[in-house]
Amino acid sequence: MKPVQKPKQIFRLAEILDLIPINWPRLFLLIFLGAALGFGYTILKPPVYESFAVVQVDHNAEEALVDNIWKLGVRREYFLEEQTRLLEGVATSDEVLTRLIEILQAQDLPVPQNPEELFGNAFLPHPAQGNWRFVFREADPEVAAVQANAWAEAFVAVVQEKLIYARQLRSQKVQTAYYAGQLASQELLCAQLPDLSGRIEGRAQTLQEEDPAAETEILGYWWLEEITASAGFFQNPEMYTMETNAETLEFLRDLKDMVEDKLVSCPGTMESMRTTLEISLAAETDLIQAGAGLNPYLEVVLKKEATPALRPTVKPGRVILLGGTLGLIAGIIWLLFILVQGSGDEKAS
Repeated sequence: MKPVQKPKQIFRLAEILDLIPINWPRLFLLIFLGAALGFGYTILKPPVYESFAVVQVDHNAEEALVDNIWKLGVRREYFLEEQTRLLEGVATSDEVLTRLIEILQAQDLPVPQNPEELFGNAFLPHPAQGNWRFVFREADPEVAAVQANAWAEAFVAVVQEKLIYARQLRSQKVQTAYYAGQLASQELLCAQLPDLSGRIEGRAQTLQEEDPAAETEILGYWWLEEITASAGFFQNPEMYTMETNAETLEFLRDLKDMVEDKLVSCPGTMESMRTTLEISLAAETDLIQAGAGLNPYLEVVLKKEATPALRPTVKPGRVILLGGTLGLIAGIIWLLFILVQGSGDEKAS
């Protein structure tokens, strides 16, 4: 059995440590250069200050999913994800941007020529159910705080306006459903009227064969109620006073004329109902767009105003330390290169 050969080491840690006393001036120079570059970066680039305002967002998902029939069957997490996406769109919408500019101009703060550049310094980290942070970063901490507050205020104001339409949408949907039900009932009634007219005519013919002065026995109140209800007419209080076949026959002829008139008016009535339903559906679509599809149970409140930051987001000491660390890493890589090159020279000799 052949012994297992251990891989040859190109260099050892002791060899690296032996090189440090010899090359320490160069290592120190690399560390110094890295720290100097970090220091120069902090001087050339002005400090940036970050401020944020907090808006409390409550979707009230349980109430929304129970009340909104069209949302039944939607899982809660999907509902929250959809609403969060819609609110993110509102936060960076033109409406919020316009309101943000108005607030900044009212406080005599400069606005860039391209207003959309404002959102270049704005951040909305990890929005979800709960507290939303509206963050602004600027070289002036006072300006950053004002911009963050203005953004949050603009967002809350625009959302509140859209919620008015979202809540109107609820009643509009009920109205649309009512019109749709009325149209369906009218279509069913118009489909039944020819059969009802035939039944009335058949009953009238039966009565014509009877003695006109005889008491009516074959009609019965239940049949009159069925005919009048099916034809969509209110019950006539006088129909219960009919005693003879002649009186009942006259009533049935009048009832048939009413059914025929209603049958003639069916196309125009249904067309009018369809128009009303289309108008209601159009109003519903407009409300959906105006309300941005937001949940009517949504609640947004400005919870905390932004305050000027006391320290910049990037501290100069950390940048200098990072530069020095990178210089040290470069020095170690340089020492490893020397060792590898030395090992290659020994093998060649």
